[in-house]
Amino acid sequence: MKQLLLLGSILLIALTGKAQIINHPESFDGYGWGKKSNSSIVLSAGKYSESYIINYDLSNGSLTYLNDSNNQRLNNFVMIGDTGFATTGTGSYQYTTNNWQSFTQSAIPFDKIITTNSGFFGRKKISTSTGEYYHSPDGNTWSLVKTTIYSPISYKDGKTWIVAKPSDLDVSTDGGLTFTNKKPVGASSSNLSEFIPLDALTGIGIVSASSWFYTTNGGDSWTAFSSFPTNATFVYAPNINTIYANFTTTGLKVSVDKGLTWQASTIPMPKNTPARLHEVGNYLVSQISWNGQFATYFSEGIGLPWTQLQQRVTRTSYNDVSFYNNKGIIVGNSGNYSYTHDRGKTYTPSTTALGTQDLKACEVFNETLMVVGDRQSNIYVSNDAGLTWNKRYSNGVNLISRKFRASADLSTIVLFRNGQNLISKDQGVSWNILGSLGGSFDGTVTASGKLLIVSGANILEMNKTNGSTTTVQTITEPNIQGVILEMVDDNTGYIIATNSTDSTTLIFKTTDGWSTYAKVGTINSLITVAPNPNVPSFTVALNLSLHLAGPNNLYINRYNTSDVSVSNNTIYKSSDGGASWTTELIVPYKQGGSTDKMQGMHYFSAETFVSVWEDGRIVQNTPDNTPLSVAEKNFVNQSVLVFPNPASTVITIQSSENMEQVQLVDMNGKLMRTQDVKSQQHQLNIADLPSGMYFLKIKTEHRTEIKKILKQD
Repeated sequence: MKQLLLLGSILLIALTGKAQIINHPESFDGYGWGKKSNSSIVLSAGKYSESYIINYDLSNGSLTYLNDSNNQRLNNFVMIGDTGFATTGTGSYQYTTNNWQSFTQSAIPFDKIITTNSGFFGRKKISTSTGEYYHSPDGNTWSLVKTTIYSPISYKDGKTWIVAKPSDLDVSTDGGLTFTNKKPVGASSSNLSEFIPLDALTGIGIVSASSWFYTTNGGDSWTAFSSFPTNATFVYAPNINTIYANFTTTGLKVSVDKGLTWQASTIPMPKNTPARLHEVGNYLVSQISWNGQFATYFSEGIGLPWTQLQQRVTRTSYNDVSFYNNKGIIVGNSGNYSYTHDRGKTYTPSTTALGTQDLKACEVFNETLMVVGDRQSNIYVSNDAGLTWNKRYSNGVNLISRKFRASADLSTIVLFRNGQNLISKDQGVSWNILGSLGGSFDGTVTASGKLLIVSGANILEMNKTNGSTTTVQTITEPNIQGVILEMVDDNTGYIIATNSTDSTTLIFKTTDGWSTYAKVGTINSLITVAPNPNVPSFTVALNLSLHLAGPNNLYINRYNTSDVSVSNNTIYKSSDGGASWTTELIVPYKQGGSTDKMQGMHYFSAETFVSVWEDGRIVQNTPDNTPLSVAEKNFVNQSVLVFPNPASTVITIQSSENMEQVQLVDMNGKLMRTQDVKSQQHQLNIADLPSGMYFLKIKTEHRTEIKKILKQD
């Protein structure tokens, strides 16, 4: 699907060990979250029986995966260090002592647990009117503190509250070990449905939408509010004596007189959607439901703007993915797409669809140019890395876009589709049908701009002006049908073919532009057709994608199969030019009884890729012999630039961190240059080298990157 080295770059992380495959944080809806420290939260997200748990550091935006193989929907996290509790979808509490790497069900069936200054405090419901209240210093051993009215419990600024009604409350100053009962004179006897402490002395008790009380002296006396339109949640800013309340129907309001009067906040909640507000140190956090999706936001203080942490990017199928350095795009059904400018750390979903058809192919050619094709071969082009788009080709025929390929200088861009090709000679501004070659075939564009086609057993070169073809080579192996043709450069390339008499898949390689070729390998288990689940006697194609991450590094995946019995979550990998193959299972492809099929992949390197799935998942892998937060940082922060490319005399290498060494290797592996570097910018003279493709290996302080450059005379 992607000929990565032609235009892209490789990030090689100097790590060993098996790569860990993880769901991207924007793959699923958020289930719930909780405070981990004064600057971080724990969040759970998922779909069906699959979910994951992440720690977000609000101070720097970093995230760490805590558990990516969880089948519980966790919510209401309460944590002290690595020990904590969270509720499941059925309301029971789960308990961990190792920061959610593993967890078990709580021994006591609590229905609410909070943290205090001396440990954990839990409530167990005995009846509609009676509750038991427990204290634990470590989350493991619990002591029954008291049995009293079943009431709201809360903790704020050194004081634990059990409040049944303004005229009957229990207050603790030692975190719930001991309590003092208060019965203020003259207060209401109505039962409270919720009590919100704003600080150690101030709190608001809610009886109903029109019956609220507040105290400013720790519960010694209470005052009734006159009236309120509906329930709300509160955050109190004692330094400015201000209450922020998020009303269900009227949005975020602010009061500077302890709730007697209210006015609209100048900083509304995200999308003006009311939601519960929570304090995490100096931050505010809220999880809202908007447009059928859950999103988690935080603000760096009362009155400051909100930043999105987690929201599922789309609820539609994804069909393809492409990256160039930090810029990337994923495309899906009904014209939906999402783009990223931080190498996939976060994605921005489209606000306006690119037409109404399913988007089937995409390519990012450089830091600004992106192209997208749909199932009718309509073509959309962005020249600002996905921010704005123009429709550059209109087509009403169902010729499905399959892949874009281009020359190194982008003077030739071709859309391969189920029928005649489309070509652009002006970097995507205009497109024309090229030739009359019918039927299903595949091909590619070499670095210098040759357009090669594999049709049956024939390898053809197509004239880019009139579409005529000349035969370059014919594969003499019997019963051969070419499926995929990809080139590393003008000389080295591969064809993936099938034998029409059996289920074998054959790999052919050239090192001289198909003047000669060799059969280099066979994969017996890589079937290319499968029974149609609706009409078993009629077979359907099982499409293959070939990724080249170097002259001898090949990766094949299968996609778009309608046969639910065929798993297409397996990657076939070869590091010896297709002679031998191993397999890697990506993730289980059936979630909650629903088949979720992988549709597209992009390889940054042999150890780092992004895949997109039919059910809207984004799955990435990172080496896991270091903490995931470190691996994740390496995964998203690649920033080595090489320009100009192509070049004839001097290339400039620019890095965000100090480089240590630069090496230049030709396509045969011969070392042409080695230079030690102690700076973030370096120039390399290539004027005396023969024209052709080279690998540039750049070693920095923390990683090694490989760029492919084209030397021109």
